[in-house]
Amino acid sequence: YPEITCNFHIFVKQPQNAGEEKPEEKIEITDVSLKTFGTAKTTYKVGERLDLSCYQVVGTYSGFEINLPYTSDPANGTVLSEAGENIEIKFYYNDKMVETKQITVRRPCTVEFYDGIDSSKLVCKTEVAFGESLKLPVAPSKTGYTFAGWYNGENEVTTEYKISSDLELSAKWTPNTYSVIFNANVNDNSVAGTMANQSFTYGT
Repeated sequence: YPEITCNFHIFVKQPQNAGEEKPEEKIEITDVSLKTFGTAKTTYKVGERLDLSCYQVVGTYSGFEINLPYTSDPANGTVLSEAGENIEIKFYYNDKMVETKQITVRRPCTVEFYDGIDSSKLVCKTEVAFGESLKLPVAPSKTGYTFAGWYNGENEVTTEYKISSDLELSAKWTPNTYSVIFNANVNDNSVAGTMANQSFTYGT
């Protein structure tokens, strides 16, 4: 059977006779706790809204669990504006703290793109939110070379790369190859030796 969620409403019957004394009925909620439904979001980016939709404070009444109204600190919907580690969210029922949960707020990561040949030359830099895919700049150009991608050490980095920390990338360049043709430059009556064409790499 599918899971059924029930909301309980408690009604107290009034006495028929005005003079009749009604015994005081005390409703006691016991074993108040915090329950998690599904997978809770624990990592946030700066500026992202807090999502507490998977949490519910529940209490036990007459053997049944019932959902209780609760407050939280920070309140549900508060926009996170500062980065930090292990930020606590406190859940309250009737001003009494029920439980705490921890989240992590990540600041944007800085990605720097360097020339590759002149390792000290910064081409550009950008900020990427933690966990987001990398956005690559327009491919640079260099005389005598063909751009071959952005690399983190020996590993090429593409737009599918997920950012989890500050990153320095270097451009990889492939030097162009040129053909050199040797022309003896003599008239038709002269005899000259010949030399085959040769290929040379830029810079050599």
